[in-house]
Amino acid sequence: MKNIHILPTDKPSRLYYYYSHLGLARNFVKKNDGVNPQHIYITSSDEEIKEGDWFYNSINNTVYQKQLDEISFAYVYKIILTTDQNLIADGVQAIDDEFLEWFVKNPSCEYVDQKLVWEAQKLTSIYKIIIPQEEPKQELHICKYCGVETTQPDDECYAKPKQETLEEAAEIAYQFEADPNFPDETEHKNFVRIFKKGAKWQAEKMYSEEDMRNAFDSAREFNSLDGVVNVHIVLPMGGDMSDLQPLHFTFKEWFEQFKKK
Repeated sequence: MKNIHILPTDKPSRLYYYYSHLGLARNFVKKNDGVNPQHIYITSSDEEIKEGDWFYNSINNTVYQKQLDEISFAYVYKIILTTDQNLIADGVQAIDDEFLEWFVKNPSCEYVDQKLVWEAQKLTSIYKIIIPQEEPKQELHICKYCGVETTQPDDECYAKPKQETLEEAAEIAYQFEADPNFPDETEHKNFVRIFKKGAKWQAEKMYSEEDMRNAFDSAREFNSLDGVVNVHIVLPMGGDMSDLQPLHFTFKEWFEQFKKK
């Protein structure tokens, strides 16, 4: 039976989905374009839910805290481990980094065993997650966007080009790279300024669509058996292009295929 539940949250969390890619940040990240913080709740079906305990309702995927009134519905399970800071502050045990790091590599896992272990220094028992030794077998392939061997679909890759503004890209990068020891406004402004300058420098090194069109036309003219031929005029007028024998008759046709690579 499933006992690992992932729910979205509007509050900062180290666990997040970035365009369907599950990740773990070293700092707490906020909800942003493409970044969706998540919380994990690990439940137990064996333990009774008592007054004040937190529990998960599998019917509507919601977390509650038991009050004086009795729970009048089925399919509820006590939460024993979590990344939710509100529940942790109320006494629910936090999930350690060892399991979180394993889980982001195995997001298809829906169940883990756990056992109570006595901690002499704290004079209490804590839950110890038993991490599965064998990882789920999934077919691997090389992602066309990031070049990394992975099991996730290419369209879910974090490196897939996205339509986002330079400011949004800088803010997202800052959230993942910022040093938690220096979370000041000056560092933030410097990071964003340097990020934008780097992006501008890279853009200046790239060819524009107009540059590509000119190069395409130059190659056409050089390779034409009849000399200089303006294909953008000849084709619409029904001209004979049999002497060219090109791989692509128009710039648009070639450019669209080029963009897909």
